[in-house]
Amino acid sequence: MNLSKIQIIDLLKTREGFSLILLLAFVIYFLAVTGLRIIQAYQLEGEWVEFNSQQRLKGENDPEGFSIEYPANWEALSYSGGGTKNLRELRAGFDNPYYLFSTKDYVSIWWRRVDESWTMYDVRDWYIEDIGFGISQSSLEQSRDSFKATSIGSQNLPSLEKTFYPGMNEQIRVVLFVVDNEAFVLEFQSNNYRNFESTFERMLNSFEVYE
Repeated sequence: MNLSKIQIIDLLKTREGFSLILLLAFVIYFLAVTGLRIIQAYQLEGEWVEFNSQQRLKGENDPEGFSIEYPANWEALSYSGGGTKNLRELRAGFDNPYYLFSTKDYVSIWWRRVDESWTMYDVRDWYIEDIGFGISQSSLEQSRDSFKATSIGSQNLPSLEKTFYPGMNEQIRVVLFVVDNEAFVLEFQSNNYRNFESTFERMLNSFEVYE
């Protein structure tokens, strides 16, 4: 059906026409923003930067200080004083930008101030009972005795580690430890873990707690 210019103008004046304009504007905006982010990510490919908590987290209820390297084309989020509701002990997150037809991959850092009598096993119990999002409670409880002792970071911090498989292709690697009166949990999550294993490993090896 061929519409005249006047008919098109009349159509755009209707509610349906206005909705069409909004839809087209949204599509154009979405494509422009996504395209720009893809270009920026491509330009930063292979570069790494440092996240310094002393620059990003300055609340009274924040870590004394830690640093971690992450890919420059990832997004770094900081939560001074913690997130909302049950995310109150989340302090930092690093996301591989989500584009069309790509998986979601991210790293989360949880922190809380604890009594100096705490051990790695207390941190494990904290993870099982209060964090562990996306993992069934039964799987968490069954894992209590299967965390493996290891060490991480440039300081060779004694730690416990466990990998969960909560869904099809989804993998969550959990590393937890305690330094003096600070407890940390690092989560590395991906639906395509093998492709990001070296990235996650470099991030983990770069982690440092300030004395």
